[in-house]
Amino acid sequence: MASVSRRFITSGLTSWPYKTSQSSYVVVKFPLNLSRPQPRNYWWSSNSSTTISQPLSSTKILPDTPVLDITTAPHLELGSLKSLGLASSFTPVGWIQSLMEAINVSTGFPWYFTIISTTTLIRLVGLRFTLRSTRASANMIPIRAEYEGLMNDLKVAAQSGDSMKRNVIATQIRKMQKEHGISPWNIMQGPLIQVVSSIAGFIAIKRLCDLPLEQMKTESFAWIPSLTAADPTYLLPVLSVVAMNVQMRLGRLDALASGSKAALHFGNVFPILSVASLAVLSFLPSGVLLHLLTNITLISIQSAILRTPAIRAKLKFPPLPKSKPGELPTYKETLAVIKNWFVENRRQALETAERRVKEKQVIFPVKAGSNVLGKGNTPTGRRRS
Repeated sequence: MASVSRRFITSGLTSWPYKTSQSSYVVVKFPLNLSRPQPRNYWWSSNSSTTISQPLSSTKILPDTPVLDITTAPHLELGSLKSLGLASSFTPVGWIQSLMEAINVSTGFPWYFTIISTTTLIRLVGLRFTLRSTRASANMIPIRAEYEGLMNDLKVAAQSGDSMKRNVIATQIRKMQKEHGISPWNIMQGPLIQVVSSIAGFIAIKRLCDLPLEQMKTESFAWIPSLTAADPTYLLPVLSVVAMNVQMRLGRLDALASGSKAALHFGNVFPILSVASLAVLSFLPSGVLLHLLTNITLISIQSAILRTPAIRAKLKFPPLPKSKPGELPTYKETLAVIKNWFVENRRQALETAERRVKEKQVIFPVKAGSNVLGKGNTPTGRRRS
């Protein structure tokens, strides 16, 4: 027969483990008899010793340690995200969420490293398409002037309605594309897949943070207290903006080699836009910013590697033309281009409106003395003096 000592709270306990003035503690020693069945509503009873006749419903036990640690979230299993309404099988967003779940479950990585691993894996999958687009863009550099001239001639022939000339020019363009291994799809597939994967990854992680996923909510790393909350130090948004500007500088060098004037001027506008975007980035969850920072960093590293002469020779890419001082546009030149763009668009809109008015006059003749544009107005939008 063993003796067991238990501590009971008889009354007045408001919140454990604190004790009020009305509460009292009683220590009772009694034998533990495991051979006999015990009454359902009582703790223990014995004929040979002191019996506790206090019912269970009116007696509270003070445990030595907490039974459950609610701060520890359970591990995910395959299919957990689908049970939460995520990880769809029919969208790129769902595919990325399923990939993150598979990596986290199979490797046991923490969620911040799961985000980094998933972003890196997506970049590696899209590397093949990026290399194909880079090769096509490099092959396009020596023939860009001739190619753009043929495209302009094709546009003029189509507007004039000369079908024979249009067919001849189209044949020349197809022949040039076949000889140099270029096509609009080969040039655009790399950037297109890169944009789609980046947007899908952004949305996938944003939805996990907005849920929020308990495993991401309770996980922290470095100075970040939670992946589902915004960075309280604003360090991740600032690093993301810096990474964006570094990537844009590398992109301007590629645009300079390819001869894209629009990309060169956009490089002067982007720093202003990136600083303005800091107000939006500061409210995004830390998990989303971690994906964004990782993705931009990988793109910058990829661009820098593909510009290396030894790597280009290994991949059989044409060498990049050397840039000359003064080829990059100044901010003043960019402002002039933006102003001319607005003026040209307004002029084209006025010409289109005037042409439509003339077409209506041909279909529906206007009586003499009437003005379909309104009293005192002309087709160009100016009032008569």
